[in-house]
Amino acid sequence: MSVSRVPQVMSEDSLLPARINKLHTRFQTPYVSIIICSVIVSLMILWTFADLLIIDVTIYGAGLSLEYIALIKLRQKEPHTPRPFKIPLNITGLCLMLLLPASVYFIALGGAFSSSVETIKPALFAIGALLSAEVFWRLLGWQKSF
Repeated sequence: MSVSRVPQVMSEDSLLPARINKLHTRFQTPYVSIIICSVIVSLMILWTFADLLIIDVTIYGAGLSLEYIALIKLRQKEPHTPRPFKIPLNITGLCLMLLLPASVYFIALGGAFSSSVETIKPALFAIGALLSAEVFWRLLGWQKSF
């Protein structure tokens, strides 16, 4: 259910079709988004549990990396903006703090590539999904320029 909110917000931001954001009249939930996400998650039953772990770690780690990059970029561009919470480190300290999770991510990804031929497939699938997101983003920008 929580995953269904991502397509809903993307639809609100005009990154996905508006009909994905359609709310149920009684429950006020994005039922079209819930159905789409349910179908996608149901298709994931075709993967083994180990494959799903590799895919999850790869995609989650990449998303976490984007959060870290955003943290550092915002600290550089808007250092004096009031925030409800601020990590009390300078940019060098933030970069050093982020070395541990980045190291764990690359060790896990390296383990997926080196353990067996079967673990390479889900890792490549996840990397392909991540790369396709950039292509999709560029296509949306190109489409909006017309």
